[in-house]
Amino acid sequence: MIIDALPRLLNRTSFLVALISISWYCILVATGEYAKWSYPILIGAAICKLTSVVATSIRPRWQNHEDSNGSSSSSSFFNTHRQRLSSSCCSGGILRSIYKSIAHRISNDNHQNNLYILSTAIILLPCIIFYIRRVVRHLSKLTDDGHYNHDELANDFGKLSAASLSFLLLPVSKHSALLSSLNLGEIHVVRIHIYAGTCAIVAGVAHGLYYTWIWIVMDEYTYRDIFPGAECFQKGYDKHCHTKFVNLLGIFNGVGFVIIGCTALWWVRRHYFNVFYYVHIVLAIALLFGLVMHYNKMIWFIAPSLLSYVASNVPVAFESLYKWSKGGVGISKVVCIPDSRGCVELTISITRNDYSGEEARGGCEQQQRQRAIGKYVRLTVPEISPKSHPFTAFCDPRHPQDVKILFRPIGAFTTQLSKRLQSLVTSPELTPSELTVSNDTRQCPKMLVNGVSTSSDLLGQAMKHDIIVIVAGGVGIVPYISLLAALQDIDVEQQLNGGEQHHIQKTRHIHVHWVARDEGLIRYIVENYFSLHRQGANDSNSAIKISVHHTNEQTSSMSSSSNSDESDTLTEFVAPPETARSLASPTSLYEESKRSLLHNVIPASVFASIVFGGLWIVNYCYENIQDKHVIETRPVSVIGIIV
Repeated sequence: MIIDALPRLLNRTSFLVALISISWYCILVATGEYAKWSYPILIGAAICKLTSVVATSIRPRWQNHEDSNGSSSSSSFFNTHRQRLSSSCCSGGILRSIYKSIAHRISNDNHQNNLYILSTAIILLPCIIFYIRRVVRHLSKLTDDGHYNHDELANDFGKLSAASLSFLLLPVSKHSALLSSLNLGEIHVVRIHIYAGTCAIVAGVAHGLYYTWIWIVMDEYTYRDIFPGAECFQKGYDKHCHTKFVNLLGIFNGVGFVIIGCTALWWVRRHYFNVFYYVHIVLAIALLFGLVMHYNKMIWFIAPSLLSYVASNVPVAFESLYKWSKGGVGISKVVCIPDSRGCVELTISITRNDYSGEEARGGCEQQQRQRAIGKYVRLTVPEISPKSHPFTAFCDPRHPQDVKILFRPIGAFTTQLSKRLQSLVTSPELTPSELTVSNDTRQCPKMLVNGVSTSSDLLGQAMKHDIIVIVAGGVGIVPYISLLAALQDIDVEQQLNGGEQHHIQKTRHIHVHWVARDEGLIRYIVENYFSLHRQGANDSNSAIKISVHHTNEQTSSMSSSSNSDESDTLTEFVAPPETARSLASPTSLYEESKRSLLHNVIPASVFASIVFGGLWIVNYCYENIQDKHVIETRPVSVIGIIV
């Protein structure tokens, strides 16, 4: 029990470190100390990378309530030590209440209002204070002819945009320990990325428009005064040519901002995702160099975001190359579900839990089922598309050591993937020994999964309520398969202890309403995953009640369906165990699923080496190589970080 308290203590430590680091960063942004912005973010992220561990179990409400009353004799020793430990960290009930309130407000990431408030506190508020301080200072200083210095006022918009960029890439960094320590899911924190990007684009465009007004109205410039001529494209150009190059880069960056902003609109993302995706990648790289060359100090503004992104993504990229060299992840089973409009289930074998510190086929199955809740994977099939696509991941309650994906072909990628996998199970010549990685269409395509990510804390949210109602449609039931299995475990455990804990309030009822039109999908899910719940459906003490609503009236009833028809025959392909074990595991060394500090040492060391080595490169290049009058010396630090 005392060992079980350590992960909770480390998680609380990670939460407080992340909260303090981000607060420190916000204060530095508001005060304008741009050269120090990187330190709180990178130091906090490195500490969180080391201290973020997974608790051995998730305590339901009745256990929390029991601990608060101290009524369990079996855990009184643990309660005594835990209370002493908690009092040493958060002395007094007031501090503990404040901690729980802040943790609840931040981690409740399913509510958009909380994300908007958090984004405003992290991005907008400190940047606006930074901007107002600069504007007030420049408005108090007039030029020799008694006018405002419009160049400085226009530059204030540019620096407001640069300040917004300092946090831009943190939410989209892979396996970001800083934000995950705040219990923010990777899917939901993308909202913070959008928020920061919007602020940067609006302020950057305002900076460009302000300067355009100065050139046309105030200075009455012609294009020869703005753009560099032939004399400027020579070595050793003068200060006037440098100013023209800066103007040209500013126009390029402004156009790039507008294009990124337009292609990032929801309608474009929804209907032309490839346009959004490739424009984002190409222009983001171009703007990185364009912004650094446009403003000499820009590298200090974007260093927190850039270094964190590089330290999080580059090691994962090398890990993906390693998995590719091993033949991709091990696909142990492919099931094509009949009468389901093409639904396919993939089973990805975790041959060994390389990085979490626990053997994949050992340990407590209940804990493994709990860790599979609210997870998703990014699946890459280079044979079909170079882009990764997110899929909800779940586990079979009877085999929690494997990761499963169940999908229906909807878009171009899933349609091609479904056809490709169906060719495996329907090929008459194919035998289990032929499931190898090759370009042959009769053999399994090479697939990559680099890490199992967390989308939301479904179990934690469920255990906050006495009565839970789940409504799912079609394959939307997939995220709740692992959740229901974990709730069933908790229900059974509570029933076994009911005699001693009859007075404890708990989650009493879980009502599941699943609406589906495909008879084959219903039959497959019910027989394979809801059988245990169905056996206890008539038990008055059972907390889980599942109602299946079959909405397709044209199909025959499930009770009269026959498996003799060829279209109703379940087709599956099972790979030999030695084949799946010889391939790579879907888990990642850098994901936040470690069991102890020891297994966090390597990813934390890699992260710290990259970010602090990158800071040294930035400082060295800024002090010794960059010249504020020679723009081609400015991207050296960016190249050094990447290389």
